[in-house]
Amino acid sequence: MDPGQKSGPHLTGVIGRTAGSIEGARYSGPMRASGIIWDKATLNTFLAAPADSGHNNDRRRP
Repeated sequence: MDPGQKSGPHLTGVIGRTAGSIEGARYSGPMRASGIIWDKATLNTFLAAPADSGHNNDRRRP
């Protein structure tokens, strides 16, 4: 990630990527430890209801 970037990691190439794996991006501990490998189904489920994911996706808190 670009150090001056104010948003999260780019979604290009997210399919097949492990959740919480972009160097320099801020992720919650539960998201980093989730073991999720993004595919169409996991991404659609997460984007439809991120608060229901159980992975503490509020990046303001560790």
